[in-house]
Amino acid sequence: MSTASARRFVPANETSRADSRAPDRDNIAPLRVIDLNKVYRDSYGPEVPPDEDGEYACHVWLVHQARTGADAERRMDNFLEFRAPWMSAENRKIAKEAAFASTKFWNADELASDFGITYAKRTALGLTTIGSIDVDAAQRKVIRNEKKRKREQKRRLRERLRRKPEVTAPARRADAISQILPLGEWIDVPAICDELRRGKAIAYAGLTGKTLTAAVHRAIEHGINEGWLQKRVLPGPKMPIAQIAKRGAR
Repeated sequence: MSTASARRFVPANETSRADSRAPDRDNIAPLRVIDLNKVYRDSYGPEVPPDEDGEYACHVWLVHQARTGADAERRMDNFLEFRAPWMSAENRKIAKEAAFASTKFWNADELASDFGITYAKRTALGLTTIGSIDVDAAQRKVIRNEKKRKREQKRRLRERLRRKPEVTAPARRADAISQILPLGEWIDVPAICDELRRGKAIAYAGLTGKTLTAAVHRAIEHGINEGWLQKRVLPGPKMPIAQIAKRGAR
């Protein structure tokens, strides 16, 4: 790359004055480098061409890399060595100096125009900081918002499908009873009511007397039907525990 050729890559609108948006440009530079690597691999293969297009591609990449931090020059050397092995050592030095001196900032659609990036190609390569020549920034924003809306709809649908069904009052009561029944033993209905009156089950807070006893009976029946509670037979007359529980409540 000659000195005249290097100067060609310093556009007339570049100035030495620090731009007020420089911090934002520095933040986007590392992401731009990643996107440019994707474009170059897709468009040129392992190496950029040894012509003006290749020189320009190098200049764009180097300008962005120059904004990425203290290790930028080492990365520049690696890029030029592997992507532009045809460039002489002198021209590499000139190219790096031009990149560090440059204040040029390309917007997304400018880069898309320079490298002929269509929206289909942008999507296929997964580019985020380079636009497209056939879909402008406003249209891309509409598309992004629509995709975001659909993702949110799918997320809400998954949440609804994962949501546990409402637990009925009989189920809550049966669960409360199963929690206070000692394993391997049977407690009659009055004993269960006594336990519930002590405030061990919020579901029974508003029930008293016969109302509470009737609720316990219904809970036992529901628990047996749902498989939460099991029928057992006591020694003596063969009788299901639910019936024994009702007898004990009389």
